[in-house]
Amino acid sequence: MSNLVTLEGRANPWHPTASTVDGPVLNFYDVPLAGLFSQDWHHFLYQCILGHIDDVGIWVYTPIADGERAKLETAVSPKLQEELQKLRDGRKVTVALAVSDHILMSENLVSGSDATLIHRALEACESLLKVIQRVAIAV
Repeated sequence: MSNLVTLEGRANPWHPTASTVDGPVLNFYDVPLAGLFSQDWHHFLYQCILGHIDDVGIWVYTPIADGERAKLETAVSPKLQEELQKLRDGRKVTVALAVSDHILMSENLVSGSDATLIHRALEACESLLKVIQRVAIAV
């Protein structure tokens, strides 16, 4: 379960590689916002934690075990959000920034609250922008 998700740039956040095996969608609004998929025999939970209806979104990918996947597949709506947060707490996750439903960049982090993950993702974006600015000035 320690393997982190593989993401391809420009891929959809809910189907991040050509070899991703889609699982059940747990939340849908125009596009899948939370659900399960597998990569190389490892299971992952994906969630859009910011930008559900906007062009820019922050997505979190959490590795999960077989038993956790089975529990999520049978979770009823009132307890689903609680279960999703419990699964993420204290784990190493991958946070991705997506623009127009395409992955732009990602960062591996230790999970926290949605607010903490959003803050860390924005810090990573800020760092990337500084590098881009330095390269643009040098050219």
